[in-house]
Amino acid sequence: MLACGGEHHAATPAPPIPPPAPVSAQAPHAPAPEVFEIKVARIAPRMTLATTLEAMGLGGNQVAAVIGALRGSFDFRKSRVGDQVRLVLKGPEVQSVEYRASATREWLVRRDGERLLGAQREIAVERRVEAVDIAVATSLYEAMGVAGEDPSLAVEVADVFAWDIDFYRDVRRGDRLRVVVEKQFAQGRLLRYGQILGARYEGELVGSKRYLRYTPMSGEPSYFDERGNSAKKAFLKSPLKYVHVTSRFGGRKHPLLGYYHTHQGVDFAAAIGTPVWSVADGTVTRAVRGDRAAGNFVFVRHANGIETGYLHLSRFAEGVRVGARVKQKQVIAHSGNTGRSTGPHLHFAMKRGGKHINPLTQRFPRAKPLPAEELGLFAQETAEVAKMLDAEILAQIQSSEAPDT
Repeated sequence: MLACGGEHHAATPAPPIPPPAPVSAQAPHAPAPEVFEIKVARIAPRMTLATTLEAMGLGGNQVAAVIGALRGSFDFRKSRVGDQVRLVLKGPEVQSVEYRASATREWLVRRDGERLLGAQREIAVERRVEAVDIAVATSLYEAMGVAGEDPSLAVEVADVFAWDIDFYRDVRRGDRLRVVVEKQFAQGRLLRYGQILGARYEGELVGSKRYLRYTPMSGEPSYFDERGNSAKKAFLKSPLKYVHVTSRFGGRKHPLLGYYHTHQGVDFAAAIGTPVWSVADGTVTRAVRGDRAAGNFVFVRHANGIETGYLHLSRFAEGVRVGARVKQKQVIAHSGNTGRSTGPHLHFAMKRGGKHINPLTQRFPRAKPLPAEELGLFAQETAEVAKMLDAEILAQIQSSEAPDT
């Protein structure tokens, strides 16, 4: 036996191994998720809501139940091609049907126990007033799209400046436009434009034009500059919206007859069917169909001995006949390619005292301005819009006047 020096320590026993935990009862299976099938279709030509639902796989009884749920809240005669139908199924059972005619016109059929209930959805429309800035590189129409706006706004702007600016002939690269306009939104998306409340155009050729919308005491809303002068003139600058001058007034070689002569008027390139407006109030003096040279044409007599002519038309507007009274901006015809014509266009002529004059160089008086006693109210009611119109200019002025640092 060997003797060891020093103290002797006993070994520490290992901790006991705990007994295994009792086996618990097995957890129950999670319920299977509900499965929904969604189908979307659009009303096709010669289809109704009922036949569209059948095409989406619903049986006759289900279709009848959906139609019955909507009866009284939806006029089935107003279904239109392109309207959207969204069907939600749970197995063979209809859970909901959504019918969307537009951004603000929707109907919903939903399941309530064993029955289906239908009603029109209430969709709130939000109105905002916003300022839109446009930098023109080519045309106003294209510039609207570049700025993220619907190009249809360009048409409305052209109406505001119709007495001052031809947006094909007068526009130059670098021109700027600022518009204060009402916008209507539904479910966060632009639904439509409302009224243009103010517009300012800064152009190389036309200079500065600035108008505010105001309803005077006479009751008819119109546009006025800051001094109360009306935007309206006795004559519009052009008989067409968005036209392109292909032949200016003056001497030229006739493209068909082949001889040089004075082209007594202005040719506006326009697709067949483009609306032609009367440039001023007046009375129709001639409405002729099938003339060998002029084709279908209309002449209108205005005040101050002025008469305007619209030639090579495709057709007349309803009610346009000799003796008929027409208003400024009223559609009197549609452009065409009739008579002796090299292509679709409108020939626009103007006479004073029976003699041809150049429509592009005439200067016409404006409508009556606001009465002096109403200018204070006009300034008060348009102050906010005027401030929005001038915000960019004010910012530039403030920037230029800021002290150097």
